[in-house]
Amino acid sequence: MLSCIRGTSTKTGLQIEAFMVEDDYKKGKKVTDEEMEKLNMQRHSVCPLCNYSFKPRRNDNPYLKEI
Repeated sequence: MLSCIRGTSTKTGLQIEAFMVEDDYKKGKKVTDEEMEKLNMQRHSVCPLCNYSFKPRRNDNPYLKEI
């Protein structure tokens, strides 16, 4: 999977870095509905439960101008 992600680039030259973190994580941590609503997540039309994109939350960053 990492090799697929690492091979990703865009027409404008963006290159992706990916690495595996082999730490232990606590099980059972839940994301609240409120936290999910704050994400700018856009589900794709093909397999939307597995395929989605996150876009910046411009309102949360005072350094970014509103478009």
